[in-house]
Amino acid sequence: MQAKISKRLIDSMATPEADTFLWDTETKAFGVKFTPAGKRIYLLQYRHAGRLRRYTIGQHGSRQR
Repeated sequence: MQAKISKRLIDSMATPEADTFLWDTETKAFGVKFTPAGKRIYLLQYRHAGRLRRYTIGQHGSRQR
């Protein structure tokens, strides 16, 4: 799925049954992974030595201690 990623859009997305990715239409290779546990994780996708890799930037939302 592709869309302009914004906080409002991420907060409004429902929790999926399986891992789901939302890719930004303005910034190439930038996306958000939605997990069944309710986590929203920002990531960057790239290729290295011919293999597809995903780098985790961090979680969306309030930081809990």
